[in-house]
Amino acid sequence: MAAFFISCHSIKKVCKKARNDNYISIEQTACFGKCPIYKLTVYGSGSASLDARRFMDSLGVFEAKVNSDTLCMAFAEAKKCKWGTYDEEYLSGYSDMPTTVIQYSTGKNDTCTVRFEGKRAPIELLLITERLKSIKEAAKWKLKSESI
Repeated sequence: MAAFFISCHSIKKVCKKARNDNYISIEQTACFGKCPIYKLTVYGSGSASLDARRFMDSLGVFEAKVNSDTLCMAFAEAKKCKWGTYDEEYLSGYSDMPTTVIQYSTGKNDTCTVRFEGKRAPIELLLITERLKSIKEAAKWKLKSESI
């Protein structure tokens, strides 16, 4: 898998520009089996929310703080993507595959959304997906509200 090469200087510039209303999110949708269903949102402020809906160890809405280096790297990777060139969807047509939805927002009227199944997406989006999943696994989640 290819990797992004981002200098420490460029990462710091991105972090200084990331505002509280900036966010990156990943949503995993249902399949016909027991695929985890959740939405993770990481904000420019360093906070994160996890809406764990089904087939996860704990269900409900959780909050956490994201390590500043990890946060900066995630936003630097997202900023480096060519969001305007991606298709809105990279879908296989198989009804049993969960869909991954990635959103990147730099403000109220500037949100990009891409949906894909499996590995059917540009490599940059797959790398952001892995980064966000690692944030989900590493964060120390605190329950905000129970699942309905």
